[in-house]
Amino acid sequence: MKNGKCTIAKNLINGLGFGSTEFHVIRPENSILKKWIWHYLRQKRIRKEATKYFTEFVGQ
Repeated sequence: MKNGKCTIAKNLINGLGFGSTEFHVIRPENSILKKWIWHYLRQKRIRKEATKYFTEFVGQ
């Protein structure tokens, strides 16, 4: 979140995905556009506000 890296996972083999650290998984209902959430979370002001709630050294 802090560095602005985010993605929409799609076309996953067996519907599964994985990664390393610092994941915030968001699963919107079908009525909410995934791309809208992606654009929203990438805004600098949103990421800056979120950092107020980070508790770990690496921003988790």
